[in-house]
Amino acid sequence: MKKLILLFLVFTCVVFGQSTKYLHVSTIPGNADIFVGSSIPDYGNAPDYASPAFIPVDGEDHILLALFKPEFTDTLLDVNLSAKDTSYIIVSLKQSYDNDLIEEQQDFVARRSRRSAGNILKWSSIAPFVASAISASITLYQISKAEDAKKILENSKIANGEKYLQAKEDFESHRSSARTAKKVTIGTFAGGAVLIAAGFILSF
Repeated sequence: MKKLILLFLVFTCVVFGQSTKYLHVSTIPGNADIFVGSSIPDYGNAPDYASPAFIPVDGEDHILLALFKPEFTDTLLDVNLSAKDTSYIIVSLKQSYDNDLIEEQQDFVARRSRRSAGNILKWSSIAPFVASAISASITLYQISKAEDAKKILENSKIANGEKYLQAKEDFESHRSSARTAKKVTIGTFAGGAVLIAAGFILSF
């Protein structure tokens, strides 16, 4: 039992005794995109940070950074952290005169815009899908009520009277409402499908 308690205390000290370190990254010029942890980042994605930035680093003595800014050379850094809580680094980016590289960087930026628009479309598809689900439930309800009215008509011995006429009116009303709700269900579902399909296409 004492050994278990001792192991628990050691584990607690190891886990909770680690303090988070920070790396402060500045660039010249500023507002460079910072990607963390990958030697081959996808610059078409949104960056993890933009300079200047404080980057938290847990349990590591170094961190891999990729810096991206259009019209400047892409920069990859493996930064060793100091023993202090916060390390600082200032990176002077090199101007690029390579037209092919600049064109590729512009393509990355354009891809980000497309992916951002795609994500917006995908989230926007939730509303029509919810509307479609609601319309579908209304359709089923109206069909059920129409079936109830139809049974009353079928079981009526005399095709007249107040009960018969009311059932006939209810049947026509519920059937009409069911048809309308069905059209709304199909239309909103199709709209949601178009939005989510366009969103996925733009997200690639």
